[in-house]
Amino acid sequence: MSNLKFSAAIAIVVPLLATIASAHHSFAAYDTSKTITVQATIKEFDWGAPHSSGTFLVMQPGGEPKQVSVIAGAPNSFSNQGFRAHDFKKGLTVTLMYHPLRDGSTSGGSLAGIVFPDGRKYGETQPGSGGAPK
Repeated sequence: MSNLKFSAAIAIVVPLLATIASAHHSFAAYDTSKTITVQATIKEFDWGAPHSSGTFLVMQPGGEPKQVSVIAGAPNSFSNQGFRAHDFKKGLTVTLMYHPLRDGSTSGGSLAGIVFPDGRKYGETQPGSGGAPK
């Protein structure tokens, strides 16, 4: 009888864990049908797992900077394209491409790509992110 209870518990817990994992890695909050491209300065970049993230400053027409926060893939998504943590230097001006939030806000999103001043390009390959050109 003990094996039956254990099997029943596994049958309940495994699908629940799969649902939680799927929700965690969902890009549903981002409109991957749209890509915003702006000149931006790296304020900070957190090279970390399970997702890297960055905060960028985008100059507005009135001269005030607007902060844009983006979520990106894990460090290996950058490493696989030849990038390292030290490439994302504070103060570096880049071309930033990101998928905005579905609520219409442009102050955050999912990283689609970055073009560095030396011409190197990073294109996001995370499933569901829209995949910017490399």
